[in-house]
Amino acid sequence: MKKLSLIVISVISTFFLFAQTPGTLDPDFGDAGIVLLDHNYNSQNNYIQGSAIQDDGKLVFGGWSYGIDASGYNFIRLLPDGTPDETFGTNGVVVINPGSSCEIWDVCIQEDDKIVGIGPAEDSTFSNVKMAVIRINTDGIPDDGFGINGIVEIDIEPDTNIFACSLTIQDDGKILAFGRMSSLPDFQSIICRLNQDGSMDHTFGDNGLVFFDIVDKIEHLSCIEIQDEKIIVGGNSFDEDWNVYITICRFLMDGTFDAEFGNGGIVLKDIPAQIDELSDNYFGNVCLAPDGKIIYAGFADGYLDEDFAVFRFLEDGNIDNSFGNNGMSVTDIEGKAFAQAVIVQNDGKIIAGGYRMSSLGNDADFTLVRYLENGDPDSLFGWDGTGIVTHNLSTTTPPYEDKINCISLQPDGKIIAAGYAYTDPPTFIDFAVARYNGDIGSVIEQAHTADLEYFLHPNPFTHETTLEFTLDSRSDVAIEVYDNRGIRVGTIANQSFDQGEHQLRWDGSRLTAGVYIVKMVIGDRVYMAKVVKTW
Repeated sequence: MKKLSLIVISVISTFFLFAQTPGTLDPDFGDAGIVLLDHNYNSQNNYIQGSAIQDDGKLVFGGWSYGIDASGYNFIRLLPDGTPDETFGTNGVVVINPGSSCEIWDVCIQEDDKIVGIGPAEDSTFSNVKMAVIRINTDGIPDDGFGINGIVEIDIEPDTNIFACSLTIQDDGKILAFGRMSSLPDFQSIICRLNQDGSMDHTFGDNGLVFFDIVDKIEHLSCIEIQDEKIIVGGNSFDEDWNVYITICRFLMDGTFDAEFGNGGIVLKDIPAQIDELSDNYFGNVCLAPDGKIIYAGFADGYLDEDFAVFRFLEDGNIDNSFGNNGMSVTDIEGKAFAQAVIVQNDGKIIAGGYRMSSLGNDADFTLVRYLENGDPDSLFGWDGTGIVTHNLSTTTPPYEDKINCISLQPDGKIIAAGYAYTDPPTFIDFAVARYNGDIGSVIEQAHTADLEYFLHPNPFTHETTLEFTLDSRSDVAIEVYDNRGIRVGTIANQSFDQGEHQLRWDGSRLTAGVYIVKMVIGDRVYMAKVVKTW
């Protein structure tokens, strides 16, 4: 029997998975780290706007296609290696076309693995835009237990347009949907809460709807999140001169503003940025850190061109002065650079994604920047010590555009960036996905170093290995096994155990030789260990 020190195991497993430099393309994904998917064979322009990851490692995206056919709600699913999932729609793409122009701007996955998307939908006369929430089953078929044929449409009145752009799912399964209303000279915002069957939740706001307006500002908010049983909505707003303001609102779970956040529930932060006019081509974005801090990513006007800009706010809405320069970190990237997506690793590092354009302005590249907790670019991210990674995904010559619209993190810390890229001939645009190497533990929770008696023997093993552990009291225990891609490949236990010693035998004979991570969750504590499978 071999007794293993848990903290040493964690270090060894981390070392093993750091073999690839964080920020470099993952050669085990698609074609050298890149997937370009042409839906309907060069007759459509294809765009990805939202992404999510299933528990089985499959990658789910939402978007739309324009071309010879009317746009439809597009859902895309890839296998963990980037291959289109042939069990999902046609060549991994599900198109739901209600007969009008419609798009998916965000996707989430429910606990039952059903997929929920949100986006704008024009009516049959193409004169009125509604908010649409769509739910499909795991096989891509619309869920007939949700709304009408899997679709719920929210329409306020005939002359009001609603541009739906973000959703999130509460722990109780209710769906929060967010959008922007009307048109110039003003945008208002709308939050809708749906029950699990798609009906309006009448305990929220006014019969399931909350309308709000930022005084003297043109609103262009873009995302919704849940922060400790409170609702965060964030993005940009603009004054009459098109100066940019970071705008974050917080609501209680009944839909009323949270008076303890900012000024009556609203935080406005002017930043050194200005746009020429309101455009759907630009969105700042907001996400939450594991500690509840609020992260904004967008751009700031630099010396010559626009630069990536990231801001961090405390949980109560105040600027976090421990980050960057008074809460702001600006990264000078050659050409014009705009961040449109942001996510935070469990270790507090921030990844912002978007695009940079050359000085000629006739091309754009996938662009990522990773920041340390203090706001400095992470010199260990990428290959040149700057913390900046750019890639041209297009298969054509300029002019072209490769833009990141969304980012997700796998359990192994690998980074999924998705959007679109130009292909030959240059008028065609493909769904584009890139996977970058990351840090083990950046999503899978960091291992505790408490003195837990935890044994694996034999290790290495050929067919079976035995886990032994001792509990101080009766506890709920979940034990899972992950491969070196962060994909869950087995579940050893998920039940309550009494106080005392326990032995569990795990049959890993069906797995290929390699290194695997055993993750044990006891209550709210997480432990990880490395186990080696040999032939």
